[in-house]
Amino acid sequence: MNNPKLRAGLFFLRRIVWLILTFLVMTTIIFALMQTWASAPARMPISEQPIWRQYIQYLGGMLRGDFGPSMRAGQPVIEMIGRSLPSTLRLLGLAALAGMALSALIVLAGVLALGLRDRAPVPGAILQRLGQVGVALGMAAPAFVLGLYLLYLFALKLEWLPVGGWVELGAERGFSLRHALLPTLTLAILPAGLAARSVLGEIVHYRAGGGNRGLLALHAVLSFFQHGLIQAIGMLGGALLVEMVFSLPGIGRLLAQSIMTRDYFVVRGLANLFLLLALLLRAAADLAQGIDGFILPSLQAAAPEAKAPATAQVLRRVWIGICLLLVVVPFAQGISGFITGGDEIARLNAADRNLPPGSESTDGDVYAWGTDSLGRDIRARARYALGVNLGSSLLTALVALLLALPGGLLAGYLAQRGAVWADLVGDVVMFPVEALTALPGLILLAFILAVTGPGLGSLLIWLTLAFLLPRSMRMVRDWWMMAAPEKSLWLRLAGISLGVLVFGVGAAVVTQPVMGFLGLGIQPPQPDVGAILGEGMRFMRMSPQAVLRPARALLFAALGWFLLADALLSEFGLHTRKAWLELNR
Repeated sequence: MNNPKLRAGLFFLRRIVWLILTFLVMTTIIFALMQTWASAPARMPISEQPIWRQYIQYLGGMLRGDFGPSMRAGQPVIEMIGRSLPSTLRLLGLAALAGMALSALIVLAGVLALGLRDRAPVPGAILQRLGQVGVALGMAAPAFVLGLYLLYLFALKLEWLPVGGWVELGAERGFSLRHALLPTLTLAILPAGLAARSVLGEIVHYRAGGGNRGLLALHAVLSFFQHGLIQAIGMLGGALLVEMVFSLPGIGRLLAQSIMTRDYFVVRGLANLFLLLALLLRAAADLAQGIDGFILPSLQAAAPEAKAPATAQVLRRVWIGICLLLVVVPFAQGISGFITGGDEIARLNAADRNLPPGSESTDGDVYAWGTDSLGRDIRARARYALGVNLGSSLLTALVALLLALPGGLLAGYLAQRGAVWADLVGDVVMFPVEALTALPGLILLAFILAVTGPGLGSLLIWLTLAFLLPRSMRMVRDWWMMAAPEKSLWLRLAGISLGVLVFGVGAAVVTQPVMGFLGLGIQPPQPDVGAILGEGMRFMRMSPQAVLRPARALLFAALGWFLLADALLSEFGLHTRKAWLELNR
């Protein structure tokens, strides 16, 4: 039965069922993980009640807003959340408004660039590549790295804005907005770029068909809101990092502090709160997608495959070569640092503590990037850490791809069938990975690592299973649906596999330092770029380059992978309309 209107109508029922099942599954997972954490030695007494009764009490307490008392402060968790939540909601609201405005400007500029490309292919292609580089830069810079750069430029160097803190809105409204500006921009830039990139992809995809322009405009508006709401889910995870960088008293910072102090009930309460907020945002995004489902059949019927001119094909291959160079050079530097830096990373020299870049050691050596608070060479430690990061990211992305291919290809095949029964079976196939992405990726990964324990082994396992695998499987499904059927099976598989693998490496390169910044990644004495930056924040006034140079190295280590993924997908004729949204959700 292939009835587009019926399928669009049933979409709402399917999503309601999905929301209910996801809530039950994820609350069960949170409960099970927290029971594991609670049963560890010296954590908290284990209840003698049957496990099913504990679960019922847990659900009932959550629905009543009763998360129990804090194990550290002794206060009700709901009161602690109530004091911190307004700050986070204010930050999210300001970031959402700024992100919508910025995203709309990017879409407008992109539409103008598309018009230029039709009349002048070479200048238009150059502008298109510049836009892709801008989005890739945002993807390659985790929120805490972007925040550090903005903090250095506008607060420390130019002294235009405050360094951090949060002043309540009220009598000193202007002063408060000055405090809010840097955190708001830090949180808004990446979601705005990703949402705009996806909306522009939709416009490019359907614009070639010459269909109804009014329907195309309505589809673009609905896509804008849908992608924006999905990115708002990712903002919940970004708020965790932004609040730490700018010392804001929100629930993200409360979660990080509670993980470090092993406060069981606070962590569990915050995990449930993040889940509820994410499901509400997802329900709103599903509403926009469901309405859009009544429009898409008309547009899809008028969307033939556009063939790129010969000049554009040549420029595309040149661009792939440039992207490969941007991947190979940082990768070689990282591996070289890993091979040669084994002796340097642990060398301590109390006389050389907190030296600025270019300083000489007491032994006559030069510290190109300066030293940390223990007198260790920051450059040697950062390059060693990037070598570990790049090598392990390639491994985790490859494993995630191999695990994602069977289910993703099956789900993509079912989606191509265009029938109600295929939609239902596809929902069953994709439910495990869809449920895992109900929580923001960074929140879920931090929560799991808090329970299972930090360290490289634990990080790589859960980075693969809980972060990369769901996103890889969804990308395989979406790209199989979009692949041109006239191309050979092996060519389509090769394009999809390369795209997912390269994107996965970039995502892993960015995510590992985030966990290190939170203290949940590689543990001392082994170096981690995120941990290096977290420690360097304390001395940023005295030696900012000791923070900015490792941050720049991380940025360029990830940038080439995202650019190469985009270029390869374009070469294989795979549209990237929604792919980049996977990074920030």
